[in-house]
Amino acid sequence: MPGARYPTARMSPGPSDSPTALPLATPPLDDNVEDGMTLILLRRARQGDKQARGDLFRRELPWIRKLVHARLHGAVRLMHETGDIFGNLALQVLQRAPHFEVASRVLFQQILALMTINHLKSQAKALCSRALPAGATLVVLDLDHGVAATTVSPPDAAARAEECAWCGLAVEFLTLRDQDVIHLRLFEDLEFPAIGTALGMTPDQARMRYHRARTSLMATVERLKARELPALLERSSVPKLRAFGA
Repeated sequence: MPGARYPTARMSPGPSDSPTALPLATPPLDDNVEDGMTLILLRRARQGDKQARGDLFRRELPWIRKLVHARLHGAVRLMHETGDIFGNLALQVLQRAPHFEVASRVLFQQILALMTINHLKSQAKALCSRALPAGATLVVLDLDHGVAATTVSPPDAAARAEECAWCGLAVEFLTLRDQDVIHLRLFEDLEFPAIGTALGMTPDQARMRYHRARTSLMATVERLKARELPALLERSSVPKLRAFGA
């Protein structure tokens, strides 16, 4: 894929976010400790620690499920009522998503809920695999500081992998129509005649839709790098529920 399709990276430091803590059966920990535990478990799970992965989902799935169920209705929601089915689905979504880190437990839950909602809503269409290029999975996006880290080399390959990862996360905040054309063009590298066939439109219409979607994508990437994640989630399809079922 030509590198020019992706926006260029911009690095800048910034503050973190602190949510309200989850009410636990035992005396609750303070907000910073709760946030830290989620981040530690997320890092360990990404490194292949199965125990950490299980602990992470036991902590977070009840509230992520609540967010998803508040947004989805009817048959789609009923298909995913059981904990095992929902847990497996959320795990698959997280494994296929760009690797990201965020200090806030609330924001982590909202991001994963948004990804799961997008996945469920796009399942029926099955236009594309929604898989990211391989290099994008070797990047870790630090959403608290708007930066990315990768072990990919040489530098031009690392820059492209970072751009793919940023785009892979930013696309989750677009409309489903825009998500489809971005995935088909950027991540599956299809030409516009093939995209038009998949979307039921002419190649010229597919090209115009892609350019409009790419403009939105690039703007979203810049907002993520500018540490505007809470504002992006506020205007997304994630329901406006208070943290941890309050």
